[in-house]
Amino acid sequence: MTLVTKTDGPVTLITGGGSGIGAATTRRLLDLGHRVTVTGRDADRLNKFAAELVDAGIEHTPGNMHSVTKWAVTGMAENVRLMVAAAGIGVTTIAPGPVETPFWDHHPRHRSPSPVVLSADDIAATVAWVLSQPAGVDVNTVVVRPTGQAG
Repeated sequence: MTLVTKTDGPVTLITGGGSGIGAATTRRLLDLGHRVTVTGRDADRLNKFAAELVDAGIEHTPGNMHSVTKWAVTGMAENVRLMVAAAGIGVTTIAPGPVETPFWDHHPRHRSPSPVVLSADDIAATVAWVLSQPAGVDVNTVVVRPTGQAG
């Protein structure tokens, strides 16, 4: 499922936007005046998030997009980057280390062994930084880890 906000400004695609990092990033970018397209695998969670946006006065329209794996997203992002580079459009893949999100509620056995984790807002701030770069600068891949994480 996909939702598209109706605001003026740059357009950003956020995958996994129904909660955690995606929701925090969506909120931050909306505050900065971006138009945001949000996708997610969990239609109920994305609908709930869309309702929260409506309660906050953000208009949106529903849509559809199939979810893909992180590796597929990386390949897709690079393919899209190559297709749109000549038009001056940037494409960035963010690869976060362990982040405290609802993901761990559903995958407790995969919980990060690191006692140090990032917050969803840390990643949202990273995305905002990427988008604040001057025209002509395309940050392709950002790996974000908490200080103190080994490896």
